[in-house]
Amino acid sequence: MHPDAGGIGNSADATRAAGPPAGRPGPAVARGIGARRPSPSFRCGRRALLAAALAGCAGARQPLPPPPTGEARLQLLRRGWHSDIGLPAETVPPDLAALFPGAEWLLFGFGDRDYVLAASPGFGTALAALFPGPGAILVTGLRLPPAEAFPERDCTPLRLPPGGLRGAAGFVAASVAGGPIRQGPYPGSLFLPARQRYSGSYTCNTWTAEALAAAGLPVMPEGVLFSWQVTALATALLAAGYG
Repeated sequence: MHPDAGGIGNSADATRAAGPPAGRPGPAVARGIGARRPSPSFRCGRRALLAAALAGCAGARQPLPPPPTGEARLQLLRRGWHSDIGLPAETVPPDLAALFPGAEWLLFGFGDRDYVLAASPGFGTALAALFPGPGAILVTGLRLPPAEAFPERDCTPLRLPPGGLRGAAGFVAASVAGGPIRQGPYPGSLFLPARQRYSGSYTCNTWTAEALAAAGLPVMPEGVLFSWQVTALATALLAAGYG
């Protein structure tokens, strides 16, 4: 992370925001599933998912709408096994933005509450996360746009259709179940309780895909579990003109 990104958190701890402490692995990744280079058959499955990921793939769906014009206002971040979305602070509900004074952007990432809050999560904690349990949202305040705070390869700026920012902010607000649980792993971050429950079939990447769909992007979140799937969605959206 850029040393000026936090303002809210300019220390070396903030630099580590780009690494695993931001959300810690979901159960599948904690066990190493999907960590190796995909086999040819796996890559075929990835291409099939990419085709199915964008709206219009099913006969009952309407054709893709024309991509919007204007400035990119949602940031999609991928960091290893994890993914986040970034929104301008002025677009989220005031009571949520007030928790991060001075922030220009807010990053949101979902995870298993017991795992991300554990001081030293081990195999048992990762195994338990395979089963439905409480979720948490790590929110991080930035004083720089995410594309300036994180490596370019990790960020995908996306242009949204009319009402998209409102939809994304509404999804995030509806996901928050209460006030802060505790400080996050570095300055400028807080863990908030989530309404969604984490499991092996609903991961941080599922949540991210649902946020993209709520923003009006032609995305189908069903079956999205891993960060490579979010990367495939980002690639397809850019190719379709949403970048």
